Amino acid sequence: MVSNTKQKSLKLFAELTHLLHIFPEEKLFGADAHLGKGTKRELVDAFLQKNSFNELIVIGDSPGDMELGNAIGATTFLYTHPGLEFKECKSHYKTHDLRDVLQAI
Repeated sequence: MVSNTKQKSLKLFAELTHLLHIFPEEKLFGADAHLGKGTKRELVDAFLQKNSFNELIVIGDSPGDMELGNAIGATTFLYTHPGLEFKECKSHYKTHDLRDVLQAI
């Protein structure tokens, strides 16, 4: 699991969503990208050069997230909060409920 957030925050997210059994701590990568350490694409490319996966899933809330997912061959889930409109972009799935992603993993 790769996220723009801090490693500590990503671990907390995985714990609170009961996903640590799917994504153990060594499979979590908190890029802390908000500190300007690189673009999402640069961070993901660097991460993928060091790690190999059979399948990639990108969950995001922006067209840029979906573009990144499509560029790296991932299955993409566009998320937005219930009651809000989806942003216009190409994604494999659109969801208001992140539990929908569990069907894909």
